[in-house]
Amino acid sequence: MAEKKKNSNKFYIVAHRLVARTVLRLFRVKIVGTENLPTEGGYIYCSNHVSALDPIMVCGAGRTQVHYMAKKELFKIPILSVLIKALGAFPVNRGGADVGAIRRAIELLQSGESVGIFIQGHRFRGVPLRETKPKNGAIMIAARSGAPILPICIKTKNHAFSIFHRTQLIIGKPITVDALGIDDHASGEFSRAAQEVFEQICQLEESVTDA
Repeated sequence: MAEKKKNSNKFYIVAHRLVARTVLRLFRVKIVGTENLPTEGGYIYCSNHVSALDPIMVCGAGRTQVHYMAKKELFKIPILSVLIKALGAFPVNRGGADVGAIRRAIELLQSGESVGIFIQGHRFRGVPLRETKPKNGAIMIAARSGAPILPICIKTKNHAFSIFHRTQLIIGKPITVDALGIDDHASGEFSRAAQEVFEQICQLEESVTDA
């Protein structure tokens, strides 16, 4: 991997301090496992997906910039497009495999930036975590970039975000590609590894009690 670099996006730094951290305080978000947060880039922040605020909360908890894929339709909205581009988001076509978005994620990781990916692919509101299934995208990108995966569980009451209940972000220890033992010559390896990472995220949820 290329030499990692520190975040130089001044707009992101301001947004991180004024917006993301404000959201954490406003919604009483509790962060568990802060000692596992990287102090440099080049990581895949891999979490479950509960609400539209998830990227903001993960970015607010992080110590470096995290680039998220955003559906391409958002980039057609003039003011919003400028904002999300400044925050480091990049477009993805959610209707199928978007080779361009995958290539962009790999380029960011190899240049020392971090990327955020939801392991389930989309939001699951009110559905227990273990009743959902992981997608292979994070594993494929990790295998191609060599970037370690940072497992994160977003835990909420009744598996749905509410301003009246505390949200917990539980940060696990990074998982290296070597630790996943992916065999490029064996079929189903990405699915197996995705299930392994997903299991660790589920265990994070079960490792703490409700706030």
